Amino acid sequence: MRLLAQQHATVDNLRSRATTLLSSAAIVVSLLGGLGVVSKSTPLPTWTVAMFVAILGLIGLSTIAVLWPIRWVFGLSPNKLIDDYIEAPSPATLTDLWRDTSIHLQAHFDANERKLNVLFWIYRAGCLLFIVDVSMMLVALLAVR
Repeated sequence: MRLLAQQHATVDNLRSRATTLLSSAAIVVSLLGGLGVVSKSTPLPTWTVAMFVAILGLIGLSTIAVLWPIRWVFGLSPNKLIDDYIEAPSPATLTDLWRDTSIHLQAHFDANERKLNVLFWIYRAGCLLFIVDVSMMLVALLAVR
């Protein structure tokens, strides 16, 4: 059960990081992009601003993918345990209950882990897009100055 509780905390942490990434990207694009658009000397070309906004949109999509509700299982139903093992026509032994519970918990953990790995890769892609966006924006601003 502790592994599933830790996994649940990891999902919450990843979702929190994803929203922070989107907020950071929006702030950076707003500040640096605003500097380039309203520059007194030479404003950034329109295609450059459009590219920065498109990358921000991709970061937003990666955040939505991480935050999208997915069916996670972090425990077992007490009612199902009672119905299937205790109040069944032939009640299971305590050893059988522990064994089957362990098998089901491990199956839930493995299924959650596969989903979590995909979400981490999506989050990493969003982070990479953020780095690319900020780097390109700084290079464009320096080139305009």
